[in-house]
Amino acid sequence: MTTSITSLPFKKIAIISCFLFASSVVPLFAASLSFDAPSTVSSNRAPFSVTVFVDPEKEKVSGVAGDFSFPTLLFDVGEIRTQGSVISLWAAEPRISKEKYVDNHTHISFEGVILGGFSGVLSPYYEGGRKGALFTVTLIPKNSG
Repeated sequence: MTTSITSLPFKKIAIISCFLFASSVVPLFAASLSFDAPSTVSSNRAPFSVTVFVDPEKEKVSGVAGDFSFPTLLFDVGEIRTQGSVISLWAAEPRISKEKYVDNHTHISFEGVILGGFSGVLSPYYEGGRKGALFTVTLIPKNSG
């Protein structure tokens, strides 16, 4: 049996697309990241805090990584705090990225590990687990709004 040279690329593409389709059928679970921030800011450039949270959504989370960004024209960063975080070991503490992005946003990247896993903040006062804090950023508005 002979195979022509022109049919080889098609076979490779078909095998790769079958592999991609088969790997996309596997169910994936992921936690969600959210943040709490005020809806408006003071006109006198008063700093305010934004806390980034992880919600494991009834699964056990062993690590998180992400990028928190906002328009550079609107805010300056005062400080980044990790006290009270559910992260037990930071691979990369939250910090302002030194990379230059074309979106003109300030990016705060982070990566952390939760030893033993995190299934939510537990309390005798409510059932189940609730979202846990990752870090808090103090932002200083450049204008009111």
